[in-house]
Amino acid sequence: MRPLIAFFVSLAAAVVIAPALALSGPADPAGTTIEGLERQWGQAAKKADVEPLQSLLAEDFTLTNPVGQVVPKTIFVAKIKDGSFKIESIEYSDLKVRVYGDAAVVIGRLVLKGNWDGTDVSGDYAITDTFVKQAGKWREVAGQVTRVEG
Repeated sequence: MRPLIAFFVSLAAAVVIAPALALSGPADPAGTTIEGLERQWGQAAKKADVEPLQSLLAEDFTLTNPVGQVVPKTIFVAKIKDGSFKIESIEYSDLKVRVYGDAAVVIGRLVLKGNWDGTDVSGDYAITDTFVKQAGKWREVAGQVTRVEG
């Protein structure tokens, strides 16, 4: 009877401890890559450097921006290039990357100081960005930026 109890205690411990160890283990390489791309995106936009954005964003990329507009890649990149979307500063925090095979979702927060078509869009935001691996390269296909009040 004791070996059977010991077996079930060991099994119960494995069920409880294994997921905790997995969460604290080494980062998923794809997750690390995508988090880096997220930060690269922000820095390129801040510098008005559209070349990295052209590569990072899928052709069918859409952004739901801080003022609620759904913007395709061509318009987004054009606004960065012509200065009608100007980022003075951007700081990310609490980024979490969830990888699902060839797709990934980034959730997190950012503090933005900037202007979109003459409207001050500075503030605290929650973000959700979706990436897909296309031809061996991670590209962002959709972004959502929502103001967080208080």
